[in-house]
Amino acid sequence: MPIRAYCIICSDFFDHSKDVSAIHCGHTFHYECLLQWFQTAPSKTCPQCRKQVSTKHIINRLFFDVGIEEGTPLDAES
Repeated sequence: MPIRAYCIICSDFFDHSKDVSAIHCGHTFHYECLLQWFQTAPSKTCPQCRKQVSTKHIINRLFFDVGIEEGTPLDAES
């Protein structure tokens, strides 16, 4: 069974409806959630590990190959 990743800010799973972003510590979040976090948090830290981060280091769009299990043929349409 594949592991489903989620945004710890809003607790929603990552899917194709929202852009997923990352910061230089390696943690991933919904892009909009991360922007809102930086606007409301008193200090610019990662919501997960609390390392100091900067909005200029956000990778604002990640792509995942989701739902592919070992031994399943790849389908270009999905």
